[in-house]
Amino acid sequence: MKRNDWEDGSAPHASEAGAFSSLIPHPSPLDAEAFDRTQPSKKRVRRAVRVEKSLAEYVEEFLAQARLERGLSRQEAAPYARDLRQYVAWLQAHGVGAPREISSELVRQFAHDLRAGQLRSARDAKIYAPATIAAKLLAVRAWHKFLAREYRLSDPTVCVAELRQAPMREATARLRAGFQKAHPRA
Repeated sequence: MKRNDWEDGSAPHASEAGAFSSLIPHPSPLDAEAFDRTQPSKKRVRRAVRVEKSLAEYVEEFLAQARLERGLSRQEAAPYARDLRQYVAWLQAHGVGAPREISSELVRQFAHDLRAGQLRSARDAKIYAPATIAAKLLAVRAWHKFLAREYRLSDPTVCVAELRQAPMREATARLRAGFQKAHPRA
């Protein structure tokens, strides 16, 4: 047997494999039923049960993928984690348990609740600044894009105008304008 026969992926002829044929187990005719996968087993039949991941597991998977692809450290990914955990807690409070249940109306409601001050910071109970709200919404959008790409789920944020990058730019422009009014240059 030549070495090249194995390197190019071709199998040796039966005459060449004679020494190895005794090592390959061959089922006897009595064992044929045991190898027949078309007939159900007489033992307990196990059904394939699809276990749906929790929303938190999807978030952790997104964060791990973001760390890997973008090269983010744990400290750099911490704001994403905090924002998405807040979003998941809000979704669960509204009775959502799976990503398929998230609609564009729910995403809009979350954005509205952030802007209306109904979701407050846990540390100091202050209303979030517009730039913070925009950053939270961008994290939500990135997570939904990940779910759409990796799990072929529909992206409910596509039709939500508040989650595009324009609000971040607008919020930053408003903050700059307010700062310039408060601190005019002499």
